[in-house]
Amino acid sequence: MKIKISYEANEEFDMLDIVGYFKERFPDVKCRKCDRYPPFHHVYLTVKNKLNPHGKGKK
Repeated sequence: MKIKISYEANEEFDMLDIVGYFKERFPDVKCRKCDRYPPFHHVYLTVKNKLNPHGKGKK
């Protein structure tokens, strides 16, 4: 599962709450931040599938 969150500087505390929720729910979540397109900031979350972590068997 991949999730992208776009936010502005004044919404950073809301973003931290959302990312905190996902880190509690999915402890192995990967989080990457990007500030490439001002004034927007982006956070990318990636969660592996626990039942099929390597993606084998997909069609």
